[in-house]
Amino acid sequence: MSKKKLILLLSGLLVVGIIGGGTFFYLQKRNTGKNGPETNSEGIEAQEKAQSLLKNRVNFPLENFIVNLADPGGRRYLSTTIVLEFNDKELMGSLEKKVPEIRDRILMILPTKTFKDIQSAEGKKTLRTALIRELNDVLQEGEITNIYFQEFVVQ
Repeated sequence: MSKKKLILLLSGLLVVGIIGGGTFFYLQKRNTGKNGPETNSEGIEAQEKAQSLLKNRVNFPLENFIVNLADPGGRRYLSTTIVLEFNDKELMGSLEKKVPEIRDRILMILPTKTFKDIQSAEGKKTLRTALIRELNDVLQEGEITNIYFQEFVVQ
């Protein structure tokens, strides 16, 4: 009877080993995809490109903006601090010269918004997109890649 138990135990371990090995190879194949080496090299190239963009990224903070919103009665105002993001460190000098024009463009856009326009996250994203588009028109070289709201208070 002990030989029978030993045979059952060994055959059970063999089945568990086969299932475990099959699962391992299935998961490995699934993670690498059909074209494992090509996919990995493309992924590495994308990571290197993203890292080079991050290295060249420059944040340029602007002074606080306080504007009345376009709500009826003019009782609401927006106080916000904006940071501009560029992907080229060499633009800092030309950007500093353009600060008055950049602030002017922002001050022409912000007061046209109502509380309803900017209260939601979607409204803030829309405002961000409009500001990026308008400010990139000001710049003759380089590009603003993102705008960060460091403060966004509506009262």
